[in-house]
Amino acid sequence: AFRAMPKFTMKGIPDIIVIDNTGHFIGLEVKMPKKKLSPDQELFKERCKACGAEYHLVRDIDDVKEIGL
Repeated sequence: AFRAMPKFTMKGIPDIIVIDNTGHFIGLEVKMPKKKLSPDQELFKERCKACGAEYHLVRDIDDVKEIGL
């Protein structure tokens, strides 16, 4: 079952967060075909990239495999 994020959670946080064994952050935002990131998600993406973290928009398992996860 889907569970909403807590009330005061920062907007734009990706659907899936991966922390690898080196501590590297990878955010995965899952979207249906043709859907776009919201302005809050775009901002979170830019903040991630500015810090050296990864952020990916994925639409299916093949997208996740392309990233190497």
